Amino acid sequence: MKEKIRYGIQKIRVNTATFSDIEIKPTLVNFFYGNNGTGKSTIAEAIKKNEGLSWEQGYSEDDYSIMVFDKKFITQNFSGFGNVPGVYTIGKVNAEIQAKVGEMTGQKKVQDSELKELQKKKKGKSDEAAQLWEDFKDKCWKRTETIRKLFPKAMSGFGKSQQFALNVRKITPVEHSINALEDLYSTANSDGGRSYPKFRLIGEPSKLAEFSNAFALLGQPITSSSDTEFARFVKAMNAASWVTQGHEHYPNTPDGKCPYCQQPLPSDIEEKIASCFDEQYQADLASLNQLLSVYTEEMNANIAVLDNNLQMDLYSKIDTEAYKTKVELLKRIVEGNIKKISEKIKEPSSVVTLDGIQTIRNEINVLIAEFNNLIEANNAIIADRPTKQKACTDEVWELIAFTLASEVSDYNARNVALSGEITRFEGEITTAKDASDKLADDITELSRHTVSTQPTIKGVNNTLRDAGFQGFTLHEKDGHPNVYEVRRQNGDIAENLSEGELNFIAFLYFYHLVRGSLDDSGVRKDRIVVIDDPVSSMDSGSLFIISALVRDMIQVCRHYIHPEDGSVGGEFIRQIFVLTHNTYFFKEISYNQVRYYDSVSFFLISKTNNISAVIECTRPAQNETAERENYTPVQNSYAALWSEFREVSTVIPTLSVIRRILEYYCIQLCGYDGNELRDTVLKENLPRLVDNPEDEKADRSRYHLADSMLAYLSTQSLGYNDGMHFVEIAGDAQQCKDVFKLLFECLGQDQHYRKMMDEERCCT
Repeated sequence: MKEKIRYGIQKIRVNTATFSDIEIKPTLVNFFYGNNGTGKSTIAEAIKKNEGLSWEQGYSEDDYSIMVFDKKFITQNFSGFGNVPGVYTIGKVNAEIQAKVGEMTGQKKVQDSELKELQKKKKGKSDEAAQLWEDFKDKCWKRTETIRKLFPKAMSGFGKSQQFALNVRKITPVEHSINALEDLYSTANSDGGRSYPKFRLIGEPSKLAEFSNAFALLGQPITSSSDTEFARFVKAMNAASWVTQGHEHYPNTPDGKCPYCQQPLPSDIEEKIASCFDEQYQADLASLNQLLSVYTEEMNANIAVLDNNLQMDLYSKIDTEAYKTKVELLKRIVEGNIKKISEKIKEPSSVVTLDGIQTIRNEINVLIAEFNNLIEANNAIIADRPTKQKACTDEVWELIAFTLASEVSDYNARNVALSGEITRFEGEITTAKDASDKLADDITELSRHTVSTQPTIKGVNNTLRDAGFQGFTLHEKDGHPNVYEVRRQNGDIAENLSEGELNFIAFLYFYHLVRGSLDDSGVRKDRIVVIDDPVSSMDSGSLFIISALVRDMIQVCRHYIHPEDGSVGGEFIRQIFVLTHNTYFFKEISYNQVRYYDSVSFFLISKTNNISAVIECTRPAQNETAERENYTPVQNSYAALWSEFREVSTVIPTLSVIRRILEYYCIQLCGYDGNELRDTVLKENLPRLVDNPEDEKADRSRYHLADSMLAYLSTQSLGYNDGMHFVEIAGDAQQCKDVFKLLFECLGQDQHYRKMMDEERCCT
């Protein structure tokens, strides 16, 4: 599909007055038609103020002179008919210098083109670098979301991806445990943080070291070696423990009877019982009793230490469940051992083995050591919180840098390469700009010898004369070189000019200003020309001349891409916008322009309910050479009939349009008589309408259809309507169109048919 060519202003987004975010995509030449009050001046003002404009890549407003003809231009330049700035134009004083200026101007254009290309390449690399940075910072931001949420205070000042990514590149990556960092962060940044007491360890009970013999007795039977008759009896009965326990429980009886059998006890019972146990037996039992007392005291003291640990102000990060479980286990072991020692004392002859507590005590102490490490770390942080907070933040960033190490490395490598290319382009741009500036200085110096305002004065005055304005002319102001005045024939300053006269002079001045310059440097930027309703209050003669001047500027603009159109006096208008409500003026300036789809655009401005809209006037192409084509929003009634003919696709509407076209063109314009026309076409061109007309069986459908079409023209004065006949003989709309084309060929008017049907070459 052939695309529109877009130089200079690529887009106009209008969001003021009655426009609501309207986007316009102009090309080189742009025609806008709209009634008064629809918003034409709003669009012109947006261009003048560079509001909502998107420029061609590598270009900006500074590369062009935006020149706008509107009411403000007239007021600013002709409010007092005097002191109008002079327009400099290259004169013909020195052809050799002019040739040199032209040559150097061409060189400068080439140099500027190379400069723009370098700037475009640099911008491409800059855009690539910018996109690389955008991708990098987005990756950094997304990959570290979890870490950033865990350590929000460490992110202070880096809440945006831009600052975050910049900082990441400054950090040396170091791997850290994220769990350890969480603990450090929580303590260093907690508002309720404080120091905590450490847990007490338990050691080997020192007093029990003195009872090694007593511990040994637990593993061997304790018996008496006494040899009295009663002792032998007790030993024979193996009742030593029973006797001892009974004696302990019932050392005395109130009535001197045995507590078991209630028989009177011998008076020497105490001596007999004592005689059962020798001194060693008694000493061993005493040692066991002392062991029981010390063991119970020492173990209870250790357990009290362990229980007291849990009664302290506990550090919240310590989990004491395992500790409690092990302490309970230790208590059960100690209780079991105390019970075993007690049973040994009751039954000295028995053998008992105590359960070891060394393993469980070591396990408890290991837990206590771990708890104390956490407590010491916490207390150390609390003791120097600012330092620890900084250390925590540093380690968080080191962990982030470690996490992003591959991304940072990849970005740095690619960015270094791009930066090198950008630096290279910057150097080449500087060189090219210096060369362009040098050419501009040389052109300025040469041009000072050739520029003049006189050609402008002469050109304006000649145009005024040709247009019939003979009551005033343009003159250079006395004593003020290069300043114009509008004077009457008697030399007075012209006043009380009509609005049409004033507008006409102002436009002539604008036209020459576009072609020239307000300074004598000789250096001309390409122009972007905006013409907003220039023909207000003008008569037909003035309007005709201004239309010709606008067409001249349009040709200059199109010469950039269509130099085959011939010489148009230079290339200085890069883009042109014409906005008007005058249909005659619109048709005059846009004559024969719809065919240039690539470089010309038509727009219709409308307003409904105080909301303005802009419609670009394009449609599917009517021929097979292109996909789309321009159409003009301003048509005369005859052109509108042909537009309708191209669009219609059913039989009855097609025939209706055909009859109206034939009546207007053949009868009113060409002056044919209806009956004579019918005879000419049907008789003289029979072979065109019927293949092998001598054959009675030949297909005569085209002949009958043409006959019916022409019958209307020959009978219209009688009010004859042959519509029903059309329907009966017409197979389809396309068949009607084919016969319609054939009629023009029969009349030798096929050129007119092609002109009206091929919009690329049609003035409409």
